[in-house]
Amino acid sequence: MPKPRVFPALSLFVTATAGRNLTRTASIAVTAGVVMMVLLTVDPAYEAAHHWVDAVLWACLAFFVFEWVVRLRYAFAAKRGRAYALSGRGLVDAIAAAAVPLAILLGANPKTAWLMGVFWLLKVVPGIPGLRQLRRVLVLESGPLLSVLVIFLMVLFLASVAVHALQSDV
Repeated sequence: MPKPRVFPALSLFVTATAGRNLTRTASIAVTAGVVMMVLLTVDPAYEAAHHWVDAVLWACLAFFVFEWVVRLRYAFAAKRGRAYALSGRGLVDAIAAAAVPLAILLGANPKTAWLMGVFWLLKVVPGIPGLRQLRRVLVLESGPLLSVLVIFLMVLFLASVAVHALQSDV
């Protein structure tokens, strides 16, 4: 007999978070966190609402830690814990969850430590279709792109040598 679910909303959140996609809640947390970090850097705004700014930042951090733990638990239950922990998404989740507390533990000024929350923006990157397409193009066309880059650097070097040679007498 299945266990009765006490918190259906929490169960739904855990199910959505365990997947690979950025959830709507995570998008809201990233947006709110970035807005609060901006307010953190504006002294009059921070002084006027520092309790709210701190509360929202702590709530965002708690969310990212909780989300990371849920994803780790789900990955270990599916026998893919190590693969997830060492994947790009797993590392981004770990950095998003650990950067601020680690900075605080290492003695950084709390206002400065909260700026490490900028790593939360990395969670948005996989959900942008244009960036996925750009990555695919870079991977598929890396050879020709590298050739163009080498030619560009050679032309730039030759141009700088020519400019130096022309201006060395002046």
